[in-house]
Amino acid sequence: MLIMPLSIAAMPEGSDREYMENIYRQHCRLMYATAWKYLNDHARVDDVVSDGCLALIGKIDTLRTLSERPLRAYIVNTIRNTALNRLLMDKRARQRFEDLPDEDLISVPGQMDTEQKILLQEELDRVWAAVNMLPEKERMVMQLKYDLCLGNDEIADKTGLAVSSVDKYIRRAREKVRRLVYKEQIK
Repeated sequence: MLIMPLSIAAMPEGSDREYMENIYRQHCRLMYATAWKYLNDHARVDDVVSDGCLALIGKIDTLRTLSERPLRAYIVNTIRNTALNRLLMDKRARQRFEDLPDEDLISVPGQMDTEQKILLQEELDRVWAAVNMLPEKERMVMQLKYDLCLGNDEIADKTGLAVSSVDKYIRRAREKVRRLVYKEQIK
C-alpha cells in the first residue's frame, strides 16, 4: 500500500490533487532513491520527500507543461535540493549547538524550536536565491564544489577552467553570495 505524503493528502479535492497523487505514484521510487543518496535515515528521507512534494505542488503549472524526461529531471532536482537544504540546516544546527555554553544545554540536543527552524530556512532560501543569481560559470563551479563535493581538479576538467582558476571562481562566487544575502539584512 502506497502512503501519500501529508503535503499531497492535505490538498483540496480536485484535479491538482489528482495530478500530484499520480505524479507521486509514478515517481515515488525516484524521489526516495534520490533522497537516500544524501540522507541515510528513514524519518529524514520521508520528511525530505514530503517537503519536496510540497515544493512540487508550488510548481504544478510548470510540471503540467513538462514531458516525461524533463519531469523526472525536475523531480530529481527538487528532491536533491530539498535534501541538501536539510543537510545544511542540520549542519548549522549542530554548529550552533556546539557553540552554546554548557549552561544553555538544557534543551534536547538536535531539536530546534519552530522559530529557529523558520529563521534557518529563510536564511537558506536567501543563500540559494543568491547562488541562482550568480553568472553561469560561477554558479556551476559552486554547485560542483558544494553539491557534488568535487575537488578542484575535477571541477577544472568539467568546466574547462585552469585548476588555478577554480579557487578564484569559488572565492568570487562566495563573496557575491555573501554580499547578496547580507545586503538585505543590513537595510
